[in-house]
This record gives sequence, C-alpha cells and structure tokens, in this order.
Amino acid sequence: MAASSTNVAGLIALSGLGWTLAENLFVGGLKDGDDVAAVQAAVSIYSGTADETFGSSWMRPQAQVMIRGDRDSYAEAEAKAYALWAYLANIKNVQVPLSIGVEVVGPLLIQALTPTGTVNPLGTDDQQRSLFSMNFTVTV
Repeated sequence: MAASSTNVAGLIALSGLGWTLAENLFVGGLKDGDDVAAVQAAVSIYSGTADETFGSSWMRPQAQVMIRGDRDSYAEAEAKAYALWAYLANIKNVQVPLSIGVEVVGPLLIQALTPTGTVNPLGTDDQQRSLFSMNFTVTV
C-alpha cells in the first residue's frame, strides 16, 4: 500500500500545531482567494523510489509540504515551518485514522517520514507572503 497526500495531511492535522484540513491545510497545493486563510500548509506526493526485495516491490513516495505565511511575517512563517518539520521528522509507526472531521484520511500506518533535508526558504509569493518547503520519504 502506498501513502497519499491525504494520509500525510491527516498526520499534520493531528499534530496539535493549528493545522485544520480544508481550512488552512490543503492537499495538492496552496490555495488563493478571499475565502481562504493566508497562512497555509499544503501536501503533495511525488515520485520516490520503488524498492525491491526478494521479488516483491513497494513504493516509497516523497512528500512535499509547503508553508505560506502572512504578508511580511517571515519569522512567524519560518517558526511554523520548523515546528512542523520537527513534528513530521519524528513520526514513527503512527496510525492515520479513517477520518478527521468530515475528511477521510486513512486508515494507514505510516512507519516513518524520513526528512530528505531541512526547511527550505523559497522567498515570497506575489503578495509578499513567505514560502517554505520540506520534503520527506514516506515509509508505510
């Protein structure tokens, strides 16, 4: 079984760090518009490695988490990014529940999220909101 963006977003929603699915935490990318929060996190899964051992194969996808802060609040966005990175980097054998609120996010046991680096500052968007990313290898 492979992990999806929704599974990783479910872990983030369980972090206690203030991320709520479909409010300020999204799957697939950051959102713009008057009806969405400026401060956001978004999760995407992208190509990873296909490991093969003794004739069986399993996927180890990569997860990318993006953080966007408020306008002109670099330090706050950076602090949120590092707090989330520390939480995700320490995931070990965590069961993602079937649902969080009305969002279906599991069930799935994630054995680990292994960082492939640290928090990456990406500058600002066109509205001067700081952007950060972090990447993990997902092991299920």
